[in-house]
Amino acid sequence: MKKKKLTIIHIVLILLISIILITWFKSDKLASYWQQEQGASEPFESLSESSIGKIGNAVDSFNSEKEINTQIKRLNEEVNHIANRLVASDTLKESELAEIKKAQARIEAKINALTKQQQLATSGSDVSSTKANTGVNNSTATSINRIAMDSDKKALFIGDSLMQGVAPWVMRKLQNDLQVKSINLSKHSTGLTVSKFFDWPATLEKSLQDNPDIGALFVFLGGNDGQSIIDPETKHYVRFGTERWDEVYTGRIRRILDTAKENNVPVLWITPPNMKRADLNEKTAHLVELYKKIPKTDAMILVSKEILQSDTAKDEYSDSMLVNGKLKKTRTADGVHFTTTGQKVIANAIMEKVDIDGQPMFSATEAY
Repeated sequence: MKKKKLTIIHIVLILLISIILITWFKSDKLASYWQQEQGASEPFESLSESSIGKIGNAVDSFNSEKEINTQIKRLNEEVNHIANRLVASDTLKESELAEIKKAQARIEAKINALTKQQQLATSGSDVSSTKANTGVNNSTATSINRIAMDSDKKALFIGDSLMQGVAPWVMRKLQNDLQVKSINLSKHSTGLTVSKFFDWPATLEKSLQDNPDIGALFVFLGGNDGQSIIDPETKHYVRFGTERWDEVYTGRIRRILDTAKENNVPVLWITPPNMKRADLNEKTAHLVELYKKIPKTDAMILVSKEILQSDTAKDEYSDSMLVNGKLKKTRTADGVHFTTTGQKVIANAIMEKVDIDGQPMFSATEAY
């Protein structure tokens, strides 16, 4: 009996020590997760910023970097092995030679991706968040008034849970009626504020690299972004709505737009709608103003609150609107998400702005 009690005590002690070590080594990541899920970084931010927390984070970062270096070393060995086989290419069949070269290209792409990941971990992911980057572009490029794409290209959808509801309706129309393929990367509880939880700019860069046939990008973000953001320069949290918060956040918008422009992909950016909760609605209004400052040469902005306005609500939250002469619910009880009707209304508004092979994708006269 005594031995059994000791065993239980040992198990409890091991669990406690494990929890303490995980909290110590991962305090910065826990702070980011807590910020994303709860809208507050405490209690983990204080630990992360303390001397002992910084030591734990440094150990964790060292191990991560060591792991990346190990992967790069292994991949380099594979490249060297392939290079040796290529030297002996005279004895290889043409089909074997082609396969070897393909393998070499895939491995080199992995090495480049790991190297970039290592650089971002060292320098911070907000390469466009300095004070000089305000989102204003003085380019003389043509304004984007419609999204034009070819039918042999793919549409790419990125965003949060709001996009998860809207994207499938657009994708179904593209596939069923126009035989245009799509990629939907939308993910709930994501945004541009907590890049450690999910990094949309980096995800987009990789997606466009992996899919060079993307012909249009549709972005629906902001519903989860009314919270503090980490300043990439100071590594401290910056309060929502401050001047520095706007600069950092705009830098992340800018990075998405620049990536799309570098790949010649037109962008349609959908802004979050009015929210039922007053404090959330106020934050959303601030975000919408930032999105509306995006130069028209970089993206077409679709202001969803204007699409969902009812005659009575004007610029305030409303859960219903007239659809084909009938008052229908467009928002769910949580005051954030869309009903099926609301999803279709936004989806149709998106499709009305898209041309496929020079022809309008959708007519406003079509039924919801």
